[in-house]
Amino acid sequence: MSELYEKIEALCRQHGTNVTRMCREAGISRAPLSDLKMGRSRTLAAATLAKIAAHFGVTVDFLLGQEEAPARDLLDEVDLAFYGEYRELSEDDKDAVRDFVRVMRQRRARQDGAGE
Repeated sequence: MSELYEKIEALCRQHGTNVTRMCREAGISRAPLSDLKMGRSRTLAAATLAKIAAHFGVTVDFLLGQEEAPARDLLDEVDLAFYGEYRELSEDDKDAVRDFVRVMRQRRARQDGAGE
């Protein structure tokens, strides 16, 4: 089993998921990861690596072992949970989420303006 696959599998465990579910949520095929696990390939396509890195909030360099630890957490647990769940929302629910985000941005803008 490759080090890359082991790192991805460890990230899955840390985030309470498995490789199959992560692939579904990240919008990638499971087949390249199976090939990686079985030693039929040594790496993944750049686009696949980028999607996995974005899913876990790490860098591609971290996945490839070029960084000891993630440079910074790009996403927190709420973001990660929401990332996968958002795709399953109805269009009405997505509109409600967008409205909420707009309200939050407006509130932040008012607060930033009040502090000047």
